Amino acid sequence: MDEVNPFRPGFGEYPVVRAGRHQIVARLTQALHPSLRSHPARQLILLGDRGIGKTVLLDDAHDIAVQYGWRVVEVAGPGEGSLSQRIVNEIWSPVPGEGSTSVSLSAGPVKATHTWSPPRPEPPRSVRDAITAIMSSDQPPCGVVITLDELHDADPAELKVVGNDLQLLKRRGFPVAFVAAGLAGRLELANPDRVSTFISRADIESDLGLVDDAEIQAAFVDTLATVGVGVSSEVAEYVTQRAGGLPYAMQVIGWHVVERCGLDGTITCDDVAEVIPDCHRRLLTGLQLPYAPSPGQARFLAAMVGSTPWVRTSVITQLLERTPQQLAPIRSRLIKAGYVRSPGYGQVAYAAAGYRALVATDPTLQPLVTAAYQAIRLIEDEI
Repeated sequence: MDEVNPFRPGFGEYPVVRAGRHQIVARLTQALHPSLRSHPARQLILLGDRGIGKTVLLDDAHDIAVQYGWRVVEVAGPGEGSLSQRIVNEIWSPVPGEGSTSVSLSAGPVKATHTWSPPRPEPPRSVRDAITAIMSSDQPPCGVVITLDELHDADPAELKVVGNDLQLLKRRGFPVAFVAAGLAGRLELANPDRVSTFISRADIESDLGLVDDAEIQAAFVDTLATVGVGVSSEVAEYVTQRAGGLPYAMQVIGWHVVERCGLDGTITCDDVAEVIPDCHRRLLTGLQLPYAPSPGQARFLAAMVGSTPWVRTSVITQLLERTPQQLAPIRSRLIKAGYVRSPGYGQVAYAAAGYRALVATDPTLQPLVTAAYQAIRLIEDEI
């Protein structure tokens, strides 16, 4: 396809149009404003499943900070060298004031140019010293923001060292901020032996859940609009239902359907249906979730798809036309297998956000997924 596809289904790619999360962006915008001496969201940790939009929010933090004049240091999980050293290297490159001087010499017809660069100072040994140095320079930034992706893969001991340095800098009045993102359920943020006080007391978004369907639909429509493509409300709703509230899934579906139809043709629901199997395979790879439910389990999972963040088991019994006694063993096996969880009495929810999109794009479940969306609101109104 010669045209530029406006959808970006790669992990870590910033979307043309963000789906939801506007409140978090507003909080970051307020927190990083240079007129404030401090703000709780200057220590912000974003936790959620893959594909939910954590890295996009780190990009937002970067852009907001740069706009306000902060120095931004970006690192991710494990890497070459300790976490502290990688942060120091990022802060120290380029060194403020580093440059070169050219001197031209001539003696009759002979001319020569000598370029001299001052020796590069050795980088400080700690994050504390590096930030102190840059904030004490002749032209300091308004502060230093550290963004850390894949927080769950960072070494706890190294993370504690960085946190202790940031805590000391904060006590000394230096404007520092720390915004990190990681997978939910993979961190021990409440354990003082594992993390520093600076991090354990951060403003934690502990469960970035699914984005509201209305915001997914608006992002899909607005993304197409950026390249002059319109789409019917029927198609937009169909895509939204298959995305299952997952921003990454919407990008995957949008990318595949544009690759199929181009930017000049009309997109139909049949076109979307044709690419659903490819989307499902890509989601299986990208989300890295185990997905091999039995036929009975798959039907139970599909019956949940029309409601979020949780659904009453009584709704599922009506949709599947089964008694609670018949479905109880399936529910128990799904909980044991890690597909669903029970947030309250008589309630079930997907154990990971990505399961809703995997179920919604499962080629074997499409009729039931459609029926679930059509029936769920009516059934809930009757109960």
